[in-house]
Amino acid sequence: MLLIGGDFWFDEPQYTSGLIDLLTRMMSASKNIEYKFSTPSAYFSEVFKSKPKFGLFEGDMLPLIDKGKPQDTVWTGFYSTKPYLKNKISQVQRKVRIAEILETVVMNRNYTFYNLATTSHHDAITGTADHSVHIDYLSMLSKEDENSLKHISESIQKLLKRSKKSVNIGEKYKVMVVFNPLSWEITKTLDFLCEYSNVKILDSNGKAVLVQAVPWEHSYKFFFRVTLKAFGFKVMFIIEKLKKCEGCSVMSDAENNNELKNENLNIIFESGLIKTLVFNNKKFEFNTKIINYSTKNSGIYTFNPQVIII
Repeated sequence: MLLIGGDFWFDEPQYTSGLIDLLTRMMSASKNIEYKFSTPSAYFSEVFKSKPKFGLFEGDMLPLIDKGKPQDTVWTGFYSTKPYLKNKISQVQRKVRIAEILETVVMNRNYTFYNLATTSHHDAITGTADHSVHIDYLSMLSKEDENSLKHISESIQKLLKRSKKSVNIGEKYKVMVVFNPLSWEITKTLDFLCEYSNVKILDSNGKAVLVQAVPWEHSYKFFFRVTLKAFGFKVMFIIEKLKKCEGCSVMSDAENNNELKNENLNIIFESGLIKTLVFNNKKFEFNTKIINYSTKNSGIYTFNPQVIII
C-alpha cells in the first residue's frame, strides 16, 4: 500500500498529481502487477476479509525516525514538550465550553472562540511549535481566557438576579459559584487551597457542607462533594476560621501519603509510581518505571529548549 498525500502537500498539488501520473504510467506498463486506486478503509476491509495471520509486535513505535535526513525526521518529545502550553490549552478549553453554554442558555446569544480554535493545531497541542509561535499561542490563550471569564461572569450575574433566595451569614465570607456545563446530573469532589486550617462552607440554604482538610505544602487543601443538576449551578459561601468550630472542616488523619484508600479501592505508591492495587479483594502488583527516550539524532519534534544568551 502506498499512501498519496501528506501534511505539506496541500499547497503543492504538483506532487500529488505527479505521483498519480507516475503510478498511472506504471500501471499501463506493468503486465504482472495489478495496481488499484482506493482508500485506506477499503484496503483494510479487503485485508481483513482474507483473514490473514499477523505476527505479534512487542514494544512501541518510539522513537520514530522517518526516512530522509535523520536530523529532520525524528519524532519524539511531543508528549512532554512545553507542558505549560498543553495545560493552558486544557484549562482554557474548559472555561470556553462553560462560557459557550452559558451564553446560549442564559444570555441567548452566540459565543465564538477563534483564538482557542487556533491552538488546536497539531504544532500547538504537541508543543512542537517554534519559540515565536509558542509565545503567540500563549498570548492568544490569555486573551481567550480573559474573554471567557468575562462572559461567564455576566451570565452568572444574570442567574443570581433571578434567584430570590437570601442567606443571613453574619460573618465575613468568600463566594464560590459552581456550575455544571453538562446535560445530565453529576456529583463531583471539588477542592480549593486556603492558608487557614479551619474552613466552614455553607450552601445557598445556609446549611453546612461536610469538608475535609489536607495539609498541602505551606497551606491546606479542602475537599467537598456537591451534586448539580443538568446545566445547574450552586452558590457556596466559604468562611475562614482561626479556631475549630461547629460545622468546620475535618482534618485528614492519613499518615501515609503513599496510599489512597476507600471502601472499594486501595492503591499503594512507591516513588510516585503505582506499586500495588487491591480491588474486590483481588491484589494486583505493578512493576512500573519511567522511560526516557534518547537519540543521537535531532529534529523538530525533539525537546530542544531555546537558550538565549544575553
